[in-house]
Amino acid sequence: MPYFLPKTSHNIRQYLSDVEDRIAPEFAARHDQIMATSESHFGMLKERVGGASKEVENWSKSAVEGIERGTGLKVGDVVRRGQEAAGKVRNELEAKVPAEGTKMEKVGYVVEQRPVAELVRPVAAAPASAPAKSAPAAPAPAAPSAPAAAPKAAPAAPSTPSAPAASAPAPVEQKKPERRLV
Repeated sequence: MPYFLPKTSHNIRQYLSDVEDRIAPEFAARHDQIMATSESHFGMLKERVGGASKEVENWSKSAVEGIERGTGLKVGDVVRRGQEAAGKVRNELEAKVPAEGTKMEKVGYVVEQRPVAELVRPVAAAPASAPAKSAPAAPAPAAPSAPAAAPKAAPAAPSTPSAPAASAPAPVEQKKPERRLV
């Protein structure tokens, strides 16, 4: 349900959490403890899966060597060519990712009930002799999305004469952490 109705799901989870806090505080505390334990166990599972990938890699190398010794086929060459091609593609994609510390400019916000993400893009470094631009560059065209998904407009904020015209949304009041019901 969160995929199709994220706002509704969030509101229902929040309401049930509040009811749980009011009616059964001991149960709510135990529920929070169980959720925290589940998150830590999931983190440990991810670490173990990452370690298992090395073991799978070693097993696959020994399997390829066994096949080559048993049959005389050069299976290792084929596997290496595939890995090299994958490595080239990976390197090309990594080259397109901006380097750490690259200056970024805001081009928009992803808004649900409150801003949940900030859209940025790299800013081209201006030559030292050229003056800085006074107006921001035009936003980059958005990547095509699913045809059924229409972009949501951010709620209009009341304008005040002292507020800048293109300001970021006001910070959201911090509430207690959201709990997920299992």
